[in-house]
Amino acid sequence: MILSSKETLTIMADLKSKMARFDDLEIAYKIYPRKGLGHLKAKKLTNSKAFAIHNKYPLLVSNTSLLDLVSPVLSFAITQNMPMPNFLLNGDWPTGYVPLLSWMSQDSNKPWSKTIEAQFDLDRKSYLTVVVGHAEQDFVGAFCIFSDKIRQDELLSYLEDNKVAEYLELLHLYMTQKYPKLIHPSSHNGTIKPKTHKVIELTAMGFNVSEISNILHLTERGVSYHIDLAKEVLDAKNKAELIYKATHECII
Repeated sequence: MILSSKETLTIMADLKSKMARFDDLEIAYKIYPRKGLGHLKAKKLTNSKAFAIHNKYPLLVSNTSLLDLVSPVLSFAITQNMPMPNFLLNGDWPTGYVPLLSWMSQDSNKPWSKTIEAQFDLDRKSYLTVVVGHAEQDFVGAFCIFSDKIRQDELLSYLEDNKVAEYLELLHLYMTQKYPKLIHPSSHNGTIKPKTHKVIELTAMGFNVSEISNILHLTERGVSYHIDLAKEVLDAKNKAELIYKATHECII
């Protein structure tokens, strides 16, 4: 998503204030499509394309010092052409708290998780990750939880006792509702409504106007209206360019 520096700082300040109740924790937060980064692709994404889409979603932190920890790891993954875990591509998200290094490729021929661990000092006593999101939401929130006060062997108990995952689920809902540009960068000013978004998504999945009309209970003229509106907003000359731009800008 394309956010200005001012927008990013405003959102992160809000994120920090919402995490103030947990003095011992810091978080890094990233939003992903529930169906995964490759859900509209007929074939597996190349690493470069996967990272290009991945980088459209902003990395938000409750403490800006976390950027100095996380950004080098992401840059290293890109330059080393490190494969992404399957769940990030296909949306088969892990449940519960999982280790940070589970987000690194576990290919036995290239154990990247060990390479990352040896290459970088994350400068925190403990860290775990969790993915949250209501079933009706099209986007999930991935949180990496850091602490420099709680030991690794005590962090899981702390998170469970304080119902941190449940709170982060509410926080994710709050963030996506208050800052819609996080999930639909071209809809923040109201130009792309939910119905138009659904029409674009179904078009990208290969459904024609008649089929979309039946699925959404719209007239064919109504479907065409939404397609034409989306083409105007995204400055697309045809459906193919509309799908490309909508995907490239992470609208779908």
